[in-house]
Amino acid sequence: MHRIVAFGCSNTYGQGLPDCYVDNGRGPSEAGDTCSKYAYPQVIANRLGYDCVNLGVPGGSNRIIWHNIINFDFQPDDLVIMYWTYIDRYASITESRTVNLGMWSSMDPLCKAWQKYNAVARSVQDRLLESLVHIDHANKYIQSKNIKHINMKTSRNDLKDTAPDWCTFKWDVKETEDLMVTQPLALDGLHMGSEAHQVIADRVIAAMFPNLGV
Repeated sequence: MHRIVAFGCSNTYGQGLPDCYVDNGRGPSEAGDTCSKYAYPQVIANRLGYDCVNLGVPGGSNRIIWHNIINFDFQPDDLVIMYWTYIDRYASITESRTVNLGMWSSMDPLCKAWQKYNAVARSVQDRLLESLVHIDHANKYIQSKNIKHINMKTSRNDLKDTAPDWCTFKWDVKETEDLMVTQPLALDGLHMGSEAHQVIADRVIAAMFPNLGV
């Protein structure tokens, strides 16, 4: 059976949606143990009658999205969605574990050390180039397998609409951050709500299947 295979961060996982919201009483909520059935990958799969493989990672970086893509066992009929995230993130990857790193509040010594390095030694251009290399390589990898795929991004501010000439990919959905303003937020007040995920599904299906007239 055809599968929707979606890679991304918490916006793909569905953090903050009704079935993916854990109020720990100590500050920002946490994601649920499993991805949300209200998140756009499942919405798309339901509309098309496909199976859904949601590989969103809460707090994930473009580095971990790339890593998950190149290590995934694709099937020829897969429809792949690559939802690229903010450039101000990183992932420490070892054989035994992966640690997602960002500029959020954390007591983890590794995260605190990375935050200091990120603030002092990494320019915006450094972060952008690193993300573009990961995105471009992931696209080349998917293309080598002749698998239908789509690229979308969270923000126009981080990843510009026009990529450098050496990039071989294109943006199929150029922005979703506008939905944080035009649609109700999720229960945590930090992520997109169910209505926004329905709109993302509209945009992805329209880009993948333009003849459907969505």
